[in-house]
Amino acid sequence: DLAPSEGFLLSLIEIAAFPVLRQRVKAVDIMTRFDKEADAVREQLLPPIEACKAVVGSKAFPPLLEGVLMLGNYVNAGSSTLGKAVAVTLDSLAKLTHTRCAASPNASSAGKSKNAFTLLVQQVEAAQATDMPEFRAVLMENLRKCYAARDCDLFQLEEDVKLLMGQVRGLGEKLPGSPTSSSSGEPPLLRRRGLELFLAAARPKVATLDDLLKDLQGSVIKLRSYFAEPPSSPLPQMLKSLATLLDALPERVQ
Repeated sequence: DLAPSEGFLLSLIEIAAFPVLRQRVKAVDIMTRFDKEADAVREQLLPPIEACKAVVGSKAFPPLLEGVLMLGNYVNAGSSTLGKAVAVTLDSLAKLTHTRCAASPNASSAGKSKNAFTLLVQQVEAAQATDMPEFRAVLMENLRKCYAARDCDLFQLEEDVKLLMGQVRGLGEKLPGSPTSSSSGEPPLLRRRGLELFLAAARPKVATLDDLLKDLQGSVIKLRSYFAEPPSSPLPQMLKSLATLLDALPERVQ
């Protein structure tokens, strides 16, 4: 007499060979998990897209970067190489947050602890008081988006989208009539009707993920160009550099 577990395995083998059963179990597992995994990837794609577009399309960054250029060129006016900058890198922005500014002897304790970035933002905010009174609010909202997306992994997202697209493509090949299909003994979920229903919902989802991924890749290129960053600059590093500006910037002028 066989143990229950062994009897169960024997009955499975009588239905189909083990490799066939394994393929069926894998296919059903993919179908049952697909929606949750596709939605999770989509939720990971959206924040970095929003962050990149928020910065590149920001109304607040152009006057801020203009101020950074003016400050940097003024400070480095005596240098033949550093005094003629035409673009602002993320590294130069980050350095401003670590540069303490000298204050007058009568300044408050809060004023004495300000960094160059905070003081620059205050100067730009004052200059934009008429044209853009919401300058600080817009800038902080842009930086919050960068903070929210700072841990994104572009390489992993590319792999996740590629995997999901491959899974849907593989299940499409199982449709009866496809070159690699075999409907004999298939469970209901893997027969024509079940596969058609799944693919009708899954194909638009992976197409959307592919479009979002391309949107993100294009947005990353634009962000690198915006800050004169080399093509090798990782997205998380760029977003983390921008997120540090948020930590250095109080919501209100002190």
